Amino acid sequence: MSVSAVDQLLVRRSSWQIQRAVIFALMMRELKTRFGGQWTGAFWMLVQPIAELMMFLWINTVIRGRVVRDGYDFVVFLLAGVTGFRLFRVLWTRLSHAASANKGLFGFKQVKPMDAFIARAALDVVLEIVIFVITALLLARMGYGPLMPSDILAYLGVVTVCVLFGLGMGISFAVLLDVAPRLEAITHVLTMPLMILSGVIFPLHRLPPEALEVLLYNPLLHLVEMARLAFLPGYVPLQGAGMVYPLVWTLVTLTLAMMLYRWRRRMLIAS
Repeated sequence: MSVSAVDQLLVRRSSWQIQRAVIFALMMRELKTRFGGQWTGAFWMLVQPIAELMMFLWINTVIRGRVVRDGYDFVVFLLAGVTGFRLFRVLWTRLSHAASANKGLFGFKQVKPMDAFIARAALDVVLEIVIFVITALLLARMGYGPLMPSDILAYLGVVTVCVLFGLGMGISFAVLLDVAPRLEAITHVLTMPLMILSGVIFPLHRLPPEALEVLLYNPLLHLVEMARLAFLPGYVPLQGAGMVYPLVWTLVTLTLAMMLYRWRRRMLIAS
């Protein structure tokens, strides 16, 4: 071995290089675990959300007889709102178990619970983007459209807020579940009602003003409406919907998540 090669081996890596290598390794481990090393795992991961979208489409077209809402193909209306909500839901539910799923790796001093959160969040965001692209291509092939946001930057901004909100909720629940494991039932109980109350499946425009006033306390409803405003040209969102309210929720949730993580980070490793 040459002297230069030995020198390269002896060079100490920076903290950033170590963390980047750890996060990449955790992502590869997560990817292998989730797919089970078989193509059927990847196939089911892609088919499941598409099947979910088609089920909602079938409910609103066959059962309720509504192919179009306010001049838009209902499937486009649904896709515009469900993408950001899915990112929030996936990050909330999966990050809640990121620390416990990687607990055996925390014996290595280079691996921290935050690395597990970042790795799982990055992987889920990439996978959801792939699912969105495949779904959009399939729907375009079936004749639906338009399937590109009318304001791409605004839509990406809304999706980014959904990601950060889900990240904050996921980390917060990961810490809280370490203290009180029974809280896990909350995520399972709230998933479907949140989807309905956020206007993802069924439009809420025809509800009485009194009901809408209560539903607007839900920040996800604001994000779904803003996503559709950015996606669909000429879309009129619910009165009172905006970005300020969900942004405040996101900042508060992320701050709470960092505080809880700092409080329990050693316990997440030791427990």
